[in-house]
Amino acid sequence: MSITIEQIEQWHADDKHQKIVDAISAIPENERDFTLISLLGRALNNLDRESEALELLLSVKDVGAADALWNFRVGYSYYYLGKDAEAVPYFERAALLDDTDKDAKMFLRMALRDAGMTESGAEEEVEDPAIIAHATLTLNAKLQPAERAKIEDHIDELFKQQDEGCYVDGGGTLMAPDGGVQSCDIELALTRDDEQYWINTLRYCANNIAPKDSKLFLYDKDGELLKEAVVGKLEGLALYINGTDLPDEVYKTCDINHVVDETIRLMDDVFYFFGHWRGPTETALYYYGTSFGAMYTAIRGFIDEYPLCAQCRIEQVA
Repeated sequence: MSITIEQIEQWHADDKHQKIVDAISAIPENERDFTLISLLGRALNNLDRESEALELLLSVKDVGAADALWNFRVGYSYYYLGKDAEAVPYFERAALLDDTDKDAKMFLRMALRDAGMTESGAEEEVEDPAIIAHATLTLNAKLQPAERAKIEDHIDELFKQQDEGCYVDGGGTLMAPDGGVQSCDIELALTRDDEQYWINTLRYCANNIAPKDSKLFLYDKDGELLKEAVVGKLEGLALYINGTDLPDEVYKTCDINHVVDETIRLMDDVFYFFGHWRGPTETALYYYGTSFGAMYTAIRGFIDEYPLCAQCRIEQVA
């Protein structure tokens, strides 16, 4: 074999997934074992090529069915293809085979929520009798499902600490025509019978965690719209990294993970949360914080100097 597993894992840690694809693809198909095929599937998933990853991974399902990582990677492919229900049994199997896999458990929770299913896999039929209303917070934020889940956890924890009678009851992601994320929804179940209280409380919460031009909808228990409002105070900065036109040496020696870590460090107290999307010709990094201008000023020197950021674009997205 012309490549070692150690080298593949190092490339994975360095976010150099195309190197993994190129190296394993150069090995004749009849010489690729299950491990290499599974690692190739992981790399394709990380390049947002989930359809290719799924087809490849399912080609070794007879062996993979008993492997926790293979089940997780198949579930991941289905989930990011928008097939939440199909992803559920694979995440369940991954978590069962490896009880220490926190990622499998997190993705299982998200897939169940997005598919409207219970933990047993059956469709949710009985609603919590304590629920007296529902709310939907539509975030004007380009967050992948795993990134959205962090915001959900933050909201859940916020309300639990204050005993506000609210909890996250689901979520979803709206994809844009180009394959990226357009916006995302966080569904809330409300258990306190006080409409005006919820309007005030939810608006306050949303204004402090949501980007500008987000929307908040309040529904009664039967789903009838009671109120809606435009909410959000945060601003968004999108940094688009050119993935095709820079010298090959730049891609070999620079690391987009360094871009993420350094820009977040430089933004410091004006930064709140982060999203990303890897497209066919560029990678988009999304930052949400108190001020677009402050975020831009904080990273401008680094962007001007770091070779991977040459020919990048910066836009305000909220």
